[in-house]
Amino acid sequence: MPDPGAAGPGALGPQRDPLRIEAATAEDFAALMREILRRAGITPGQVAAKAHLPRSTVYNWARPSNTRLPRSPEQVGVFCRACRLDTSETEQVLQLWSRLAATVTSARGQQLSASEEELVGVFTTFMRQILKDSGLTGGQVAARSGLPRSTVYNFVSARNTSLPRNAEHIKRFAYACKLSSEETEAVLLTWRTLRDQQDAARRPTTMSYEADSVPALIPEPPTDPFEREPLAVSKVSVPPTHSRRTAAIALFALVITLASIVIAAKTGTFRDNGAPIETSSVGTHTPTASPRATDPPRGPRAYNLANTRSAVWNNGFDVVSEARIGAQRFPASIIGSYQSSATDQNNKATWALARACTQLDVAIGKNADSVSSTGTGRFVILGDGRELINEEVTAADPPRLIRVDISGVMRLTLLDTRQLSDATNVWGTPSVYCQSNPGPRR
Repeated sequence: MPDPGAAGPGALGPQRDPLRIEAATAEDFAALMREILRRAGITPGQVAAKAHLPRSTVYNWARPSNTRLPRSPEQVGVFCRACRLDTSETEQVLQLWSRLAATVTSARGQQLSASEEELVGVFTTFMRQILKDSGLTGGQVAARSGLPRSTVYNFVSARNTSLPRNAEHIKRFAYACKLSSEETEAVLLTWRTLRDQQDAARRPTTMSYEADSVPALIPEPPTDPFEREPLAVSKVSVPPTHSRRTAAIALFALVITLASIVIAAKTGTFRDNGAPIETSSVGTHTPTASPRATDPPRGPRAYNLANTRSAVWNNGFDVVSEARIGAQRFPASIIGSYQSSATDQNNKATWALARACTQLDVAIGKNADSVSSTGTGRFVILGDGRELINEEVTAADPPRLIRVDISGVMRLTLLDTRQLSDATNVWGTPSVYCQSNPGPRR
């Protein structure tokens, strides 16, 4: 149905000026969000209900005094869709958010202090802010996390003289303070960066980590259900000393932006944590022309990944209630809508399965409802960094059912690539068969 606001020659009603999607600063972006809301003609409460966002978050964005970037691209995306922006406009807003977030990180990250005393002060201030934002006391966090009360209070004490030593303690503190998985990983990445920066201050040199040399962030036992995909850092440099206040501000900016920017900053041809992907016999599959799975395994229950919270979710993936490949419709599906490649992996998500699942069924193909009706797409499935599936489809292809044996897989990754002018990609009703729930609902 045509947009009545976009009146053409001879159309009735007032013409509506096109939305100008531009912003040079975080303040400009906040103003853009308010304009999007105003043009939608609905209240912040209605947007919150449609987008499944906290009402306080949307009302905060609507305040004229707000000058901050939203916390995550996922929030921006659902906000735009709830405000009736089309796919192209939503993608432009998300790309603008990413550029501004990267600018904030780059500009402020240059001011991190290299002084050991300041490093401890920065991280302690940071942890204190996390605790304050959670609305909990140190004792409540200790009870929720299972950490000793003395450990929690030491994390936030102004008299603390050393960085925490245990990554698991930091992770449990962050989860107890209600941080998301992506934010928790960003906190751990910040801690590791500061710890290495502290080492640099002791043998004063400037350290720089490239993507291929960053180790796994949380080396946990293989049976740990909370094992996350190791992050790969595009580049984190440690510059000269500066003030503690500026360093703290920079660190807070890192937490907001690193989750979406750093996770996507991969290099190499389909690499996982910098290592070339190996093929594995685990990934045997049977592609067919029919999108209907037959003979589902007995015992395990099917869980739709589109409805399951992931450990990693990059900018280009969107969950839709229904997608169409050719003439066939697939409920609860995932659309890869960004331009994505082996070196710029925008359309990507990873789920922590904890070896509880045995099979993945998914239909792959090009989105029949996409603006473009041409082009190709490549679909890659990884199990613990090993390539299980790597298939290419065209816009003319019918839905292709992929059935993969994922027995023993801890981390399952879906990744697709496409050019900007191609039709978007569809992961039709991606379902895993598991003995237990692989994660909470999105």
